Amino acid sequence: MAVWVPDSIRGRAAVEFTDSHLAYLETLVEMIPERAVLADSASELQKGVEEGKWVFIRTIEGGAALGGDLEKIVHFAKKKIKMMTLTWNGENELGSGCAGTGGLTGFGKEAVKLMEENGIIVDCSHLNDAGFEDLLNITKRPFVASHSNLRSCCEVPRNLREDQFVELVRRGGLCGINLYSRFLSVPDQKGEGSANCCFAIYTGCWSWEERTVSPGEQIWTDRSPATLPLARRLERLPLEHILRSGGFPKGL
Repeated sequence: MAVWVPDSIRGRAAVEFTDSHLAYLETLVEMIPERAVLADSASELQKGVEEGKWVFIRTIEGGAALGGDLEKIVHFAKKKIKMMTLTWNGENELGSGCAGTGGLTGFGKEAVKLMEENGIIVDCSHLNDAGFEDLLNITKRPFVASHSNLRSCCEVPRNLREDQFVELVRRGGLCGINLYSRFLSVPDQKGEGSANCCFAIYTGCWSWEERTVSPGEQIWTDRSPATLPLARRLERLPLEHILRSGGFPKGL
């Protein structure tokens, strides 16, 4: 459950935006306790799964949420934020996203250290190559790419290089698949870019380790007819089935 902070919001306004939207999302989950639950620990997450509920953890997408203030890391840790994406596509106080060229700023490097100290997982999705390299040099704990595919499947800067993915795995990190069609395959003549969608996901899941891949972590699509049915069905698709059975269930 992520609060997305647009690149255009900065300073105190970004902090207030994040606080208010986090409270709103918490309220939505609390409205349906019979179907959903917020988890603050691995044991709570497991309990919710065993009860057949939707289990949410609190996360932030976009380090602009800090408003340029390192003390806000402690602020959000107290609000039970468990993961934060350092950038979105543009630049913020922490560094540059995939649309930029700069790596992490001095502020960003200090933020990463404090996130690790306060139990907030570092998320490198949207970060550019220079920023990824900076992460390799400063992180002491595993970090994740919460919703990123591979450039070997689709050559766009938003996706990870193969060597980046291998290093993320080596360090014990996690990668979640992004179902936006234009990050799965090169756009076709109609601009949908989803013709090879199933093949790309299948290839990735078959090649990656079970504990390293999260299918459909972000069900965010372009609403093309070919993509939405896949997204809806992958929400219910267990990774173990893909890895052990040799294919997708019939009818997918």
